[in-house]
Amino acid sequence: MANPETSWADAERIVFDMLLTKTGATEGKNAWLGMLPPGVTNCWSLNTGGGDARSTWAGDGCYGSLRIGGEIRGRYQVRADAQKLASQLIDLLSEKKNFFHIKHLQWFRIASGGMPTVQSDTFVPANSQGKVRGCYIVTIGCEMIYNRSDEY
Repeated sequence: MANPETSWADAERIVFDMLLTKTGATEGKNAWLGMLPPGVTNCWSLNTGGGDARSTWAGDGCYGSLRIGGEIRGRYQVRADAQKLASQLIDLLSEKKNFFHIKHLQWFRIASGGMPTVQSDTFVPANSQGKVRGCYIVTIGCEMIYNRSDEY
């Protein structure tokens, strides 16, 4: 049953748990819900939210459904590992059945224009006394559609 006060967090958790299962990642070790922690590499995160009022409330014509933006972001020491995550997620998110009609989650998919990008960046590793290192950031734009109530 969808609770309007927790439906966003509940739908996001459904997606995150499925991503953990499908990628073999472990929450708090190499995957986070929300932002990536500073100083950590070889990991990814899921964060949802945002969008504009017209497309958010229009949903797909479903009363009580919302469409919001999302992002999967990874930080890796090796470019090939960033590309591997991107490829894994493209395959996973391309299959409609993987994230379609699960409890009150209607859909989670790659957003229009959200195809993966891999860019070089820098970060300061934990316990490195401030030494800067190179890394690769992979970003995949997504969208999530979920029901705020059971009436839609």
